[in-house]
Amino acid sequence: MPRLVNLFVTAGALGFVLAALLVTILWEFNIGGVATLVERAGLGIWPLVLLTFSLGTTFATAQIAFAVMQLAEPEE
Repeated sequence: MPRLVNLFVTAGALGFVLAALLVTILWEFNIGGVATLVERAGLGIWPLVLLTFSLGTTFATAQIAFAVMQLAEPEE
C-alpha cells in the first residue's frame, strides 16, 4: 500500500476510535443525560450509531489534516 494511503487509513481509523471512545464515555457516565435520552426515545441503538459516525467523520478528518500538516518539510 502506498505510504500516503497508509497514512490516511491510519489517521482515519484513529479518528473513528476516538469517536467511539467519546460516545462510550458519554453513554457510560450519562453526560448531559445522553444515555437517558437515548433509552427513552425508543429508537434502539440508532442514535448512538449516528453520533459515532458523525463524530468519527469529524475526528477522522481532523486527524488526517493533522497528519498531512506533519508531513511538511521544516522551513529554514
